[in-house]
Amino acid sequence: MANILIIAILFVAFCVSTFFNFANAVGMTFIVVGHVYCDTCRVEFETTLSQGIGEAIVKLECRNRTDQSYTYQSKDIVADKRGNYEIEVTGDYEESDCDVILVRSPMQDCNNPIEKWRLWWSSAQRMALLFQQSWVQEKDISSWF
Repeated sequence: MANILIIAILFVAFCVSTFFNFANAVGMTFIVVGHVYCDTCRVEFETTLSQGIGEAIVKLECRNRTDQSYTYQSKDIVADKRGNYEIEVTGDYEESDCDVILVRSPMQDCNNPIEKWRLWWSSAQRMALLFQQSWVQEKDISSWF
């Protein structure tokens, strides 16, 4: 009988602690820290030749995994002069797929996200959004008119 009582008390304690953890996560603030840079070597990771894209504009978008509807969209965030940014997020979006996306890059020769851009996480949970340098081709449009 004592064992059943102990199991019941442990079960109630577990349920209560889970409820408080969930309630705490709803109002919890997270900070996504990242770095935007130009992948001049096209190796899909930062090298000594990579340049931070200062004043790039990024935002965080989270989508429902089932119907792809937005569950969260941050305001536009401007990276500092080195390409570093911080996005403050309040709430729990564990059940969503979240991505940091490029809104605008001030570097004309590096403003296209690579085809399969990735979010890389280091041990410090830092994200880097990779971009490849554009290869611009000039065209004579005078013959179009």
